[in-house]
Amino acid sequence: MDSRKNSITQIITGFDSAWTDKKNQPGAIASIIQYANGERRWMEPRLATFSQAKTIICTLSEQSPFHFVVIDQPIVVRNQTGSRPVDKVAASLVSKLKGGVQPANRGKETMFGDNAPIWKLLSNLPHKQTPWQARKEGQINHKSVPLKIIAECYPALALPGFIPFFFTRGKGAKYNPANKKNFNIEDWVCICEFIENYAKEFDIKGLSEWAQLTKVIKSPTKSDQDRLDGAICAVIGYHWYQYGTKKNVIIGDIQTGYVITPVIPSVTEILSQSAKMREVPVNISWCEADCALENVKISSSIKVEGQQVTNHNLVTVEANIQSVKRTVDCKPSDVLNKLVVMNYLIQIAVLRKTVTYGTCLEYFNLPCNQGTVGVLTRVLDVIADQAVLEGKPNISGLVVNKKEGLPGSGFFKYTNLAKDTTKQAKQDFFNQEVLAIWNYSW
Repeated sequence: MDSRKNSITQIITGFDSAWTDKKNQPGAIASIIQYANGERRWMEPRLATFSQAKTIICTLSEQSPFHFVVIDQPIVVRNQTGSRPVDKVAASLVSKLKGGVQPANRGKETMFGDNAPIWKLLSNLPHKQTPWQARKEGQINHKSVPLKIIAECYPALALPGFIPFFFTRGKGAKYNPANKKNFNIEDWVCICEFIENYAKEFDIKGLSEWAQLTKVIKSPTKSDQDRLDGAICAVIGYHWYQYGTKKNVIIGDIQTGYVITPVIPSVTEILSQSAKMREVPVNISWCEADCALENVKISSSIKVEGQQVTNHNLVTVEANIQSVKRTVDCKPSDVLNKLVVMNYLIQIAVLRKTVTYGTCLEYFNLPCNQGTVGVLTRVLDVIADQAVLEGKPNISGLVVNKKEGLPGSGFFKYTNLAKDTTKQAKQDFFNQEVLAIWNYSW
């Protein structure tokens, strides 16, 4: 028997994170696993903290060349206060269905502050936030390095797209048993029946049986709901994988936040109108916007006056390959210019990270050698000159050398530091400046 027929080809994982990391209030994680012979199996939801979810995701990723992880929590949050643009668009539908959207902002320390568990999870999971690569059509990873893609979802927004009944009745699903006043067991059953039928439609072994057992729970607990939300997240991910934008939409962008969600025409109309009014992108690929991002491991960290400054050997930020791909005769100077490098650096600043010269050049499909580093350095000097003239933080400093983790001499030439200053003095100065770069509203 050919063992390749039983090898895993794709894994779709849903993680209901619970947003904070309390051991007595964990989230839940579940997966749909697809094999080379076409068989699909259900890995039923289990309660999991962020740390446990990381272990599960990493373990699964080792078994498959493709892993799509969908998380029920905002995973791009730049705003210090208020709501993200995508939250406001989501609220246009959820509020119509007598529900609410919890605003996501960095001011909520336990959920989105610098030390929030979601950022630690993402930093420890090398991945791309490019849902466009997580579609069945043309999505086969031929590379030796496994492809892990992470995206954000929101079950309350997804359910009216999955189950039109919730939309037509004008009231969203009330299936949270912790809210005893509004909990509706019929809504609970309705969601379970949807999952049961979805499992049968796609022949996902084990999911239909799990949904049947969950449906007949007489008095669901909050943990039961967490498991159900984990299942919903997995189904959202699988639906995106199967249909892409044919039956789903992606609202927002990588700079301000986004969400993928299933839709029906009436839901699409409401979301599209709201997005248009707020100038929020709908179904616009990061590749088209030349700003797809990949988070990777933290390599080192240092403390600055009680704040965490993290240096990353990070991003192979994947841009539009057609726009950055070089021809044989193309020179580095034809690829690198102030505009494209500046746009790239802004995305790094949004992620509150630094990037090495080599990784920056890799983004533009350029080798890292003396010539290309020289061209990049000259472009960074131009960016530094402009920043000083405009009174902005010197964003060119986000590009650092691999050995010391410090930017080049062009970054320091406008400072009051003496030419023979110590490395530690440069490091201390850089620590302060990088915080200003990260905190600036680019």
